[in-house]
Amino acid sequence: MTASRGGPTGFHPSQASPRDRLLDAAAQLFSRDGVSIGVEALCRTAGVSKRSMYQLFDRKDEMPAASLERRIPWYEAQLAPADPDSVTPRERILYVFEQVEKASVDPGCFGCPYLAVLVELKDSEHPVSEVARAVKEALEEAFRTQTDLGGARDPELLARRLMLPRKVHHNAPPPSRARCNGGVTAPPDDCLARNEWVCGAYLSTRREVLLDAVGQHLQLTASAVLIGLALALPLAVLARRWALAAGPVLAVTTVLYTIPSLAMFSLLLPLYGLSATLVVAGLVLYSLTVLVRNILAGLRAVPRETRQAARGLGYGPIRLLLTVELPLALPAAMAGLRIATVSAVSLVTVGAIVGFGGLGNLIYAGMNTYFKAQVLTASVLCVLIAVAADLLLLGVQWLITPWARAARA
Repeated sequence: MTASRGGPTGFHPSQASPRDRLLDAAAQLFSRDGVSIGVEALCRTAGVSKRSMYQLFDRKDEMPAASLERRIPWYEAQLAPADPDSVTPRERILYVFEQVEKASVDPGCFGCPYLAVLVELKDSEHPVSEVARAVKEALEEAFRTQTDLGGARDPELLARRLMLPRKVHHNAPPPSRARCNGGVTAPPDDCLARNEWVCGAYLSTRREVLLDAVGQHLQLTASAVLIGLALALPLAVLARRWALAAGPVLAVTTVLYTIPSLAMFSLLLPLYGLSATLVVAGLVLYSLTVLVRNILAGLRAVPRETRQAARGLGYGPIRLLLTVELPLALPAAMAGLRIATVSAVSLVTVGAIVGFGGLGNLIYAGMNTYFKAQVLTASVLCVLIAVAADLLLLGVQWLITPWARAARA
């Protein structure tokens, strides 16, 4: 009873419904890479959009559970002789051993996904854990009954021995990746099996997962910051032009920043549902505080004499704003943009609670399963993205403010 690249159904994306394609993709990826696989990889493998996926499943966790549940009849068939009624209980047990031995030499063998899930997931109430636990208990009971009918001296011990080929190292996330070896799981001879914090094998085997997570992280961050900037600029100009508007604008944006992230996403949930838009909207609201304040501070720092001189040269309000005030406010505005960007990189990870957290999805899944390499790798990548974004914006500021360089020189 081991998972391999084969399965209960052929993987024919063009012939199957979107739900079947998602379940086939889940069976393929979860058996190979564990349950922490990203939504993007699932949808890409299945050829289904994320919108369609969330129309079929309320959350990603339901998909592997449904996939495992759908495969139960196929796994039971693998353990049963062609004509079960014509063989004795002893022959049935020997047939199980023969099937396990055949699977052990299959290069696509990844171990039993049901037992692997129980080891990988620490949450006993997780939908996938519930399905896996039910299958494991049913198998143990069936083995115990057959060994008892077969006259075994110790039916309990032999039933546990039949479960042994699916035994995996208790500290080797993801356990489903352990290769079979002579009917038992291979010993922990690499950093993944030993569950080490620093593991090169994780980078090489999860490159696609990491790239998907990084891509989503960058997309969410960039979208939130750009939309926030587009909203903050007119608000700051409004507060600068009309003094009465400054107080309400600053007060509202400050209040938004004080709302905890979980509460913010909960408040926005009725409007956007479980989607990437929900995360972007929350990040936009958080970015307004920093961006509005810094842009407004930059506009207020423009010398009064400079404005009067521009007006004396015939500059109108719009030309004055675009060619004098905004360029002189750039240093303060860019400082706010850098802070907002770094904050957004950090806050994106909270989006993991709704399935759109970029690298936060990996961190969240890794912490649930105590997958050290995944937690550390995703966390380090978050830090690198934040540092790289800050340096990039610092370079942009240096390029677009030549007068500031000249003043320092």
